[in-house]
Amino acid sequence: AKFESTKELELGVGNLTLGALVQLPSTSQWWYNQSVPMRSYYSDAVSAAVRRPWADWRLRFAPGRPSIAIHIRRGDIGVQDGRLLPNEYYYDLMERLRLHLPDADVHVWSSLQSNSWKLADRSSWWGSSEFDGFRARGARVHLDDEALLEPWVHMARADVFIMSSSSFSWVPAVLNPNCVISTRHIDRAFEGWVPGQQELDGKAGGKLRECIERSGLKPARLPWRLRPRRKC
Repeated sequence: AKFESTKELELGVGNLTLGALVQLPSTSQWWYNQSVPMRSYYSDAVSAAVRRPWADWRLRFAPGRPSIAIHIRRGDIGVQDGRLLPNEYYYDLMERLRLHLPDADVHVWSSLQSNSWKLADRSSWWGSSEFDGFRARGARVHLDDEALLEPWVHMARADVFIMSSSSFSWVPAVLNPNCVISTRHIDRAFEGWVPGQQELDGKAGGKLRECIERSGLKPARLPWRLRPRRKC
């Protein structure tokens, strides 16, 4: 059976038999119904089934420590691109998270490879030194992994995953059952995701701590002056 849109598939799914072959050229219209919660498209059962083959993957995270995975979009966008988030944004989130998780093991994944038209002359907008600030802050930096699944598995299984403005981030974000920090460029975030900029602006109202606790971790007790204010 061939369907031309996600809506057409959803309307016709009741007529499909078990084992039927389905062709859907594009799923980019799946959010056509804004009243449907995002999580309904990626149920816990579906996410768990996708993660299952990754269960035995050997992780680079330090055993016994909270894990933080960060995806930083660099390679295919230039310095003037509106989707680029500055290093300082990630530095600030790392600092905020370490207040809650002082012993966290932080890993950064990114790419130096440019898009196809830049690859032709082997040029790049970025170099490894662009990530020295993360190394100086104790993060391990991984650039251009040989296997695409390597960063995805870590981002999907991390205790805390900090997204970038990228479809590459979206895949592990929807599969991560723990704590996800999203960006302002996400059209429709999942329930429970923490907007990164709101957290830094002090407008998240304790959502970060709740997010960390949901991942099964016990955040450190913050000094009174650093505790988020809640509306009465």
